[in-house]
Amino acid sequence: MVHSKTTAGRNNTGRELLGFIYQRGKIKEDQKRYEQMVEKDSDNTVALFMLSESYDKITKEPAKAADITLRLTKIDGKQAGGNSSGTPDGKMSQT
Repeated sequence: MVHSKTTAGRNNTGRELLGFIYQRGKIKEDQKRYEQMVEKDSDNTVALFMLSESYDKITKEPAKAADITLRLTKIDGKQAGGNSSGTPDGKMSQT
């Protein structure tokens, strides 16, 4: 997901990965893994995206999904900083 050139590409890849994990019954392990990643790096947009999608679409925890999505939006807003490509390093935003 990190290397995708477009927001849509990242979103599609993330959702495909989420479906793969769901089919194998590994959602709880996945959520735990991404929560640990966020503990180490609170601005990890990939981990935040995967958590927001899994809480929203799979485990149906709207409060957690909304909180994480808000955090992700704030990070994307800080990174955008008026750059037309989305972020200072040329990557497009996750949200």
